[in-house]
Amino acid sequence: MDFVGFHWLFLSPKGLHITTPDLTIRKRSWDHLQRLVDIAGELGGGVLVLGLILGPMVDENLRRGLILTNGNFLPFFESTISIILVIAIFLTLFGKTKIVKSVYGLLLQPIRYAAKLIKNR
Repeated sequence: MDFVGFHWLFLSPKGLHITTPDLTIRKRSWDHLQRLVDIAGELGGGVLVLGLILGPMVDENLRRGLILTNGNFLPFFESTISIILVIAIFLTLFGKTKIVKSVYGLLLQPIRYAAKLIKNR
């Protein structure tokens, strides 16, 4: 049997919300998501689906944002969280392709080398 992924990530525990203005709830929610990512990694990868919960909210806010910016997508990529989400979506969709694995490996090479140097001090 293969692990496919997790769905309805914020259905439980109750009270989690990754975009809330409440810093305590947002931190708890992101910590929960990080634990799910770690578990999925230990199970061999898979897909993490936020869309079932966020779908209608994301659709409504995307439309609102496009109306406010006259159809310009650039403002959606000005915040750090937006960029992180776009990268996460990209890696989820294309992360198992050879080219993405190659680029990812190249990007991690200097970090691994620095970590090795620090470890060997």
